[in-house]
Amino acid sequence: MNDVANKSSQCPLCSNQGTYLYTGRDFMFDGNKEFVYHQCSHCNATYPWPIPNGKKISGYYPDDYRIYKDSEKVKKYSAIKKVVLKYKFNYRHIKQPMIMRILAPVLSLFFYRNSLRFTLPGRALDIGCGNGYLLQKLADAGWLAEGVEFNEQAVQNCRSL
Repeated sequence: MNDVANKSSQCPLCSNQGTYLYTGRDFMFDGNKEFVYHQCSHCNATYPWPIPNGKKISGYYPDDYRIYKDSEKVKKYSAIKKVVLKYKFNYRHIKQPMIMRILAPVLSLFFYRNSLRFTLPGRALDIGCGNGYLLQKLADAGWLAEGVEFNEQAVQNCRSL
């Protein structure tokens, strides 16, 4: 863990203290670059730390950035994913047949162990939403998902979903 990760931060949403949550890499485009994320102790928002300025952010996303392209049709969740989301991650609104409810404890040990826990009202904001794939997946799982995107072509592709 680097020095930035060890320091506390100020939440950009509510101004309370945030602390280190995890460090990730962009394995799609630049696996050498690490991104440190903090989480607010008050509102639980997760954000990059230090928060990059607009110029730095735009450098990550050139006009030919692949994720701006039209996305393939978003696939629906499998029956196994639905049962694990319902059983382990609080997606109570997902309907399941009885057999899947019986299998849920076993399936959740092996599949989709890093899914996002659902909390009412289930709102998500994807900043830099690209082609809208994540927005569509979140919406399919019952989230009120909204996105912000600065590339006009990506916005058009996202709106066409």
